[in-house]
Amino acid sequence: RRRWVDVLRCLEPEQQVALCQLLGYANVIDTTRPSMHYKLRMWRQDEYDVAWTLYQLSLTQSKPCFFNLCIDGIPRRVAQTGGNMWFVLCGNARDTA
Repeated sequence: RRRWVDVLRCLEPEQQVALCQLLGYANVIDTTRPSMHYKLRMWRQDEYDVAWTLYQLSLTQSKPCFFNLCIDGIPRRVAQTGGNMWFVLCGNARDTA
């Protein structure tokens, strides 16, 4: 699993997303190096779980973890440390940053 991140990093963002959706994000995510392009479909339980994992990982980081965040194709701004962040990621809250 750890080598998948190296393979994925060689791909364009759209290619990363296509491959991860085909194989399943849960099968390729490396929680020690989670930096990738994600286009998670929150209605799928496995991708929802990956989003939850990424959110939990971000809570312990001092640097920003979410760049170019879009929800339903709409760019969103979110404060990584705010309690509202998970609701924004799920598409149920207003921008907070």
